[in-house]
Amino acid sequence: MIMKKTFLFLVIALCSIMGYAQNDSIGVYAYMDGTYKTIIPIHYQQIKIGAGKASNIFAGKTSNNRFSKQAKFKLYFGAVPINRIADCSTFSTSYSINDYGIGEFKVKKDSRLLATVRGSIFGMKSGTVASDNVNIQISTIRNGAYEITVTGKPGEYCIMLTRNGAGAYFGVYDFTLTE
Repeated sequence: MIMKKTFLFLVIALCSIMGYAQNDSIGVYAYMDGTYKTIIPIHYQQIKIGAGKASNIFAGKTSNNRFSKQAKFKLYFGAVPINRIADCSTFSTSYSINDYGIGEFKVKKDSRLLATVRGSIFGMKSGTVASDNVNIQISTIRNGAYEITVTGKPGEYCIMLTRNGAGAYFGVYDFTLTE
């Protein structure tokens, strides 16, 4: 009887610890000023449709999340707490690091554009495209937790969902690389 109670206690304790470990940090965290800070996604304000392409327009010509030469982030996936569903639904256990990429904004006046549709006389392609101007190094911290380091040309970038071409429609985590 004591053995059953001890075993049951250990199972419950282990489940509680594992549940906490998977819920402690859902989302994107940026390494700034010597510590990791939560980044809240930004959302597009308008869609611009022009000659052969469409872009989502984001406010501001630069991000508040600024990095010199390289940016370091942690991405955590797991059970999304009810109070974080609006900004972290794409970090549930249905998603992984493989569903994300780094997009590059085109700065225009006081806004940033992220291309979502490209077309020509031969057809159309929809979905965002990962940037060719950055290098990404991914390290696994544990199951569902990753550290990424982004280096590349100075510019305006974002961490974005790339699964099924979703890109800018679920919000993006913007950042700036400087020299």
